Amino acid sequence: MYEMVLVLIVVAGMLTLLARPARATQAVYAERAFWPAFQRFWQSSRQTAMRKRRQVQIKVVSDQRQLQLWTYPPNERIIQRLPLPGSLRLEAGQGDSFLFYPSGYVRARTVIWRSRETQRWWHQAIQLGGRVFEVTETTTPWVRTLGER
Repeated sequence: MYEMVLVLIVVAGMLTLLARPARATQAVYAERAFWPAFQRFWQSSRQTAMRKRRQVQIKVVSDQRQLQLWTYPPNERIIQRLPLPGSLRLEAGQGDSFLFYPSGYVRARTVIWRSRETQRWWHQAIQLGGRVFEVTETTTPWVRTLGER
């Protein structure tokens, strides 16, 4: 009887220890899968702005856990949506939208996303007028430049 209770306690303890890393692993996979999907969403948004010859805007809607592509006023409406991983958050103070001009131009900047689950930061550097963006995963809220120690 005591052996069975001891075995159950050991098994329950092992399951408790192993369950947490599995959740973090799922978050890592979801976050890494998000970036190629966001790249396609980004390119589609840029092409929509150029094709329609009007401004469009990607809005980060954190409470709904999604990115939304909107047409710009006067006739605002949602064109596309992309779900955000549950663990990923846009860091505060950076704005929550990306404006595409009819030429496809987007202001160059670096946007920082944070994973609540894995405690990692994703730095999204928008370059070449919005034609491309590069994503770097770090364990700190900043990215080191070449030659920095």
